[in-house]
This record gives sequence, structure tokens and C-alpha cells, in this order.
Amino acid sequence: MRATVGQRERRTRAKPVTIAIPKEQQAFIDALQELLKKTGLDDALWLLFGERTVRIESYLAGERIPTDAMIFFIVESCRPHIRNGRDVMLDELARLEHLAYVARTARVRDRRIARSRRTASTSSGA
Repeated sequence: MRATVGQRERRTRAKPVTIAIPKEQQAFIDALQELLKKTGLDDALWLLFGERTVRIESYLAGERIPTDAMIFFIVESCRPHIRNGRDVMLDELARLEHLAYVARTARVRDRRIARSRRTASTSSGA
């Protein structure tokens, strides 16, 4: 057992790999698009999110997955523009947070698979 206090073991970052958008991440994107459509402002995101619009667009494009704090911001920004928004938003928040968690896990899985395939192909001399 290693007794280090206040220090982390340093690891080299794995080389980046390209993966397709996992179906779990697509499910998150679809749920986010559904929420945005409920506002009626899905074609004018800047009215909802201001300077964070570029970040929201990156989520919709599958480039990134938001943190739970950012999901809260998204839901809170949409709430005033949805009928009965206050009643719906807690369920929507929990749903999006769960879908984002599953999407993050799927991306990790797919990156590991891609790296193991890359390692297997380089070790076999291909």
C-alpha cells in the first residue's frame, strides 16, 4: 500500500481515439432536443442561453456531454418557457442527468474498445 498524502500518482494520458457517437449519447441528445422544442425557442437558442449557446450546440452535435451543473443550468433556463415548467422540471432534470451519466459511461467504454483495437493491431504488426 502506498502512503502518499496530498499527492496523486501521475499517469500519462492515453492517446486520443476517434469514436462514433454511442447510442446512449444519442439518447441524451434526443432528450435535450425534446426539452428545447418544448420551449418553442429551439431555433433561437441564444435567447435561452446567451453566451453559453456555443456550448449547448456542442452537446447537440455530440461533441461533448454536459456536467450535472450544466444540465441544471439548461433545465433552469428552459423552465420559464414551458407550460407547467415548474412541475415538469424536476423529472426532466433527473432524466437528463441519468442519460448524461449513461452517455459518459458509454463514451469511456467505446474509447477503451477503440484503444484496445489499436493496441492489438499495432502489436500484431499491422
